[in-house]
Amino acid sequence: MFFFVGVQDINRSLSSAGGAREYCAHCHNNNSMQAIRHVKCFSVFFIPIIPIYWDKRLKCDICNYLVKIDNEQVQELCKKNHL
Repeated sequence: MFFFVGVQDINRSLSSAGGAREYCAHCHNNNSMQAIRHVKCFSVFFIPIIPIYWDKRLKCDICNYLVKIDNEQVQELCKKNHL
């Protein structure tokens, strides 16, 4: 009997924080970056079962580069977008 097990990455948008115009260190553009929640899950038969690791990141809309952010930076993004 075979089991397909592995690790799967899931990215979900943080709707409360939204996006921001930030500088991307990878593609060197000053463009829109989306705040996302990144979750790494243990999966069986390509179905995510157990979350192993999670954090918040900014994702570049052009090159899809990911940058880790902390909760303080998420709060700042929320304040920028609601003003």
